[in-house]
This record gives sequence, C-alpha cells and structure tokens, in this order.
Amino acid sequence: MWIAVTVFCLIPKKLTPFDLIFLFFMDTVFELGTISIFQTNLKWMVVGPSVDMALADLMFRLIELPLLLVTTSNLLLYSNRLVKWGGVSTIVLFSMAVQKVLVWHGMLIYRNWNILYTAIYLVVFVAFSRVMAWFILRTSPEEAL
Repeated sequence: MWIAVTVFCLIPKKLTPFDLIFLFFMDTVFELGTISIFQTNLKWMVVGPSVDMALADLMFRLIELPLLLVTTSNLLLYSNRLVKWGGVSTIVLFSMAVQKVLVWHGMLIYRNWNILYTAIYLVVFVAFSRVMAWFILRTSPEEAL
C-alpha cells in the first residue's frame, strides 16, 4: 500500500484536490459494487477466514486500488504517450502482482477466476476512472482549471 501512496504523491496532479477526492470516492464505490458481485453473489472470490486476511483485502480494495486508479487517471491526462501508457501499464501489472500475492498467501481464494479476469477487471476499472476524470474536467468551471 505504501508504494501506491508514494507513487500518487510523486506524480504531478492534473486535477484539483476536490476533483481527486471525488474521483477517489467514485472509484471506491464502483470497485466495491463490482467486487461485491464477484465475492458475495457469484462466489468467484472468497476472502480468507481470519480477520487479518479480511483486513488486508479491505485495505487493498478500499485504499490501494482506488488510489492507483486516481493515479492512472492523472497519468492518462498527460500528453506524452510514454508517460501515459507506460505508467498505466506499470500500475496495472503492479495491481495484478498484488492480487497474485494475496492469492499465494491465502488471503484471497479464487473459484472460477484467473489472472486474465484480473487483467480485464483492472482495465475496465482504469477505463471507468478515466471516463469519470473526463466527466469531472468537462463539468468543472473554467476558472477552477
């Protein structure tokens, strides 16, 4: 999680602080809604039985992943293609690696789920976050930009 916070702090922001907070909460709501469907309704992912495993999963779902999505939204606003797509690809690969580590340590148990689904899931989240950032930028007053 500290890596996500460090990366977020180091990149220059293209959105205002209010827009960043709003985007963070929108990403959290979208992520919690979809993960609830996968975990509770479809039973494709199951969190480990202990409290510390559940807390580790919640930290990943509620803090790290939305923060990385806000970071990708900021990176996608850059004009340099290498920074834009290299940064987003690195963040998606990092998030996939974190999910794999959660599975290896037994914190997350997959049923009917694999790493390809995780990649699709993360790309959809990045696209949603970028659309939300675009919407926020288009509805913000010009003097705020």
